[in-house]
Amino acid sequence: MAERKKPAGTPRKRRTTGAGKTASSKQLYILGGILAAVLVLLLGIFLGMKAAGKGELAEKKEVKTPLSSVQEEVVTKDNESATVEEADKALKLVMFNLGISSDAIKSRKMDDGSVPVITYIISLPEDKKNELTDELQPMLEDMGFKTVLSDNLSASGENGSIILIFPVEKTEKPKDKDKPVVLPANAPKLALLIDDCGYSVPLAKRLAAIKYPVTFAILPYLPHDSETAEIARAGGKTVFLHFPMEPLSYPDTDPGKGAVLLNMPPSIIEAQADNNVKQIGRLDGFNNHMGSAFTESSTKMEQVLGFMKKHTDTYIDSYTSGKSVAYDVCLKQGMNCGQNRKFIDNENNETYIRKKIMEGVELAKKNGSLIMIGHLREETISVLEKHLADVEKAGVRIVSVKELTHRK
Repeated sequence: MAERKKPAGTPRKRRTTGAGKTASSKQLYILGGILAAVLVLLLGIFLGMKAAGKGELAEKKEVKTPLSSVQEEVVTKDNESATVEEADKALKLVMFNLGISSDAIKSRKMDDGSVPVITYIISLPEDKKNELTDELQPMLEDMGFKTVLSDNLSASGENGSIILIFPVEKTEKPKDKDKPVVLPANAPKLALLIDDCGYSVPLAKRLAAIKYPVTFAILPYLPHDSETAEIARAGGKTVFLHFPMEPLSYPDTDPGKGAVLLNMPPSIIEAQADNNVKQIGRLDGFNNHMGSAFTESSTKMEQVLGFMKKHTDTYIDSYTSGKSVAYDVCLKQGMNCGQNRKFIDNENNETYIRKKIMEGVELAKKNGSLIMIGHLREETISVLEKHLADVEKAGVRIVSVKELTHRK
């Protein structure tokens, strides 16, 4: 027989048993519990972040420790007298709170005697000093110290003392040397002749910048002889030829190019004089460089002065020999004549040079006038820059050397 097929139809539903229903309910409960836990966790994270944000803002706002908390750290119970170490700590905390650098403390000295004492030297502007003492004084008193505030602050207790010294910053008054000195018309006079110019342009410029009427005495044939002369003229200074002449120690000592010697005939002396002047240019006068031997000879001085009269009418005897006749011969020639009475820089030392200048001041007061000679050196120029004002403060007028010449 052919096999009979069952007709197609709707499949039968499976009957749910009691055990199946129980398993489904359990799954729902578990899923609900998980969801609840997740929600609680998320809520906790959210609330935690919010609280952290507020804490961060609060932390950013708090820059300085409140002074009250500083006081709580250092104030002892029941106002018992604190130790100096605690007072020391209080000072540092107050300085920190006020933004005062520890660099303001210039020194701290601890005296460990029977009663310890700490002494501070603190350099502060007046406003900061006031801020510091305003905050620190009541704090120290709360700690049991007795305080005294004047220009400084001191605090003393049973266990020691602390002293704060605030040095007063001096306001510099205008220096007296900057004030013009008014001298009477008959005040003693002093003139300065600076020899050996022509070696250094920087020193020449400094000399020309000095406000007093010093005189440049320029050696011929030096590297900067003519340039130095121009610097001097531009500065309104007197220009002299520093004329080389034979010294007593010749030939061991060479007076330099352009020198006149005792054995020279008049024609050579005249040529030397003319050539020396050409090196410098227009002159206001001349003086001798060395020349201790030459200036002792009346004949030779008559020759050189006679030849120089066509270039200038002024001569200063440098007085390098006690037997010099140069000044007297100059007067006989009808020229304007002067004589050096003091060298200021035989020692190349600023203290020595200033001393010699002030000795010259006393001689000028005694004699009415004085001519002094120095040299173009660093130490000499430095003293002139710093101390020529002292000459006029001492009552002596500084003048051009030409003002102190004489003639018959």
